[in-house]
Amino acid sequence: MYYRVIARVSIFVNIAILLLIAGKRVYFSHTGGTISQSAEFLNTMRNDAFADLPIDSSDIVLVGTSMTEGLFLHEMLHECRILNRGIGGNTSRHIAERVKQIAAGRPRMIFLEMGICDLFFHVPLDTFDQNFNETIRNIRELSPHTKILVQSIMPVGDPHKDLRGQLDKFNAYMKAACIQQGLVFIDLYAAFQVDSRLNPRYDMDGIHLNGRGYLIWSDKLHDYIEPPYCIPNKYFQL
Repeated sequence: MYYRVIARVSIFVNIAILLLIAGKRVYFSHTGGTISQSAEFLNTMRNDAFADLPIDSSDIVLVGTSMTEGLFLHEMLHECRILNRGIGGNTSRHIAERVKQIAAGRPRMIFLEMGICDLFFHVPLDTFDQNFNETIRNIRELSPHTKILVQSIMPVGDPHKDLRGQLDKFNAYMKAACIQQGLVFIDLYAAFQVDSRLNPRYDMDGIHLNGRGYLIWSDKLHDYIEPPYCIPNKYFQL
């Protein structure tokens, strides 16, 4: 049993490292505040692949950036169907456009994670505001019974401290928008920050989480999934 646990953790860490490398290429390949060609290609490629995968009313869907893409919640929780629709490099524009395909399946819940790529690509808050509202509108029009849960942007490490001012503004906006629109707001920032920076205990590269960070994240999301759905996998319990 001990070796099975070690093997599972080893596989998890190796996959996380590969995702980190791919994510960093996407995040840092832009210049001049424009969306990189690699980010656009990745969005098109993965969204096209997702188009043929079914979604129904019993599903929980994770929608977001490379942060979400690396969240193996379907392995950390059992006895529920969790679909990961994270795409590295996605801005709020990408998410607003592709969430229609997801909402058309009328899933039970959608966890939204958005904003970090907007900060990297210098998307103004008013543009983010438009895309955020379009995302919510698209979900509600196509799937009015889907529960929408919006996650805050997580803190960043010192290499990206120049993003912190705008990051705080984006989070404040999302929290206020969720209150106004009756959405669930999940404050991940508070769970991962130490002195306004990403807790080094969970920091992989100043943006992405390490394996333990993802365990913390999955535990936070499990709190919002109604019982009796989704039992934590004993191999990944904290």
